[in-house]
Amino acid sequence: MANYTKSTNFAVKDTLTTGDPQKIVSGVEIDTEFVNISSMSSTKVDKVGGATAGNIATLTAGGSVQDSGDSIADITYDTDSLKTDLNATGSQPLYAVRAWVNVNANEVPPVIRGSGNVSSVTRVSNGRSQINFETVFDEADYSANASHDRTDVSNGRIISVYDYQPESVKTVVTSDAGTSSLFDPFFLSVQVVR
Repeated sequence: MANYTKSTNFAVKDTLTTGDPQKIVSGVEIDTEFVNISSMSSTKVDKVGGATAGNIATLTAGGSVQDSGDSIADITYDTDSLKTDLNATGSQPLYAVRAWVNVNANEVPPVIRGSGNVSSVTRVSNGRSQINFETVFDEADYSANASHDRTDVSNGRIISVYDYQPESVKTVVTSDAGTSSLFDPFFLSVQVVR
């Protein structure tokens, strides 16, 4: 058995003039094509037995397709395998980072270095940034964490996350000296977990 090879170019017949005997499609030509198709092996796959909708198809050793008997809906990825793949240990549950961004908030407008599920970062005012989510949350009951890269000799900088909304969250960076001094960090990093 071999791959299917077409014996007759039927499309060429359309270009021939009416009355040309080569324009006629003969039963022999059609039969030859069906024989070629039925004798091929490596470009076709046989279905073995019945199948149930939604089940996973598997290949037999002979290259035929059969119903595995396993439903796609029944397949689960076990938590231990996931933890191993993520290099996590312990029995604690895993939660996903649903949005993150690394941004230069010192630029106007802020320049995103890298992100996931963040459409943009808006400078609200000096020291205040708004992180806008590409895919909004159903509710604002997520957890957000932020960090930055700046301190100075006399006092550090405190970063806070506030104004949790389904579509965005805001950060503010202030001096720890208790003043109203606000600061736009060169590196602003925000992660959202839910």
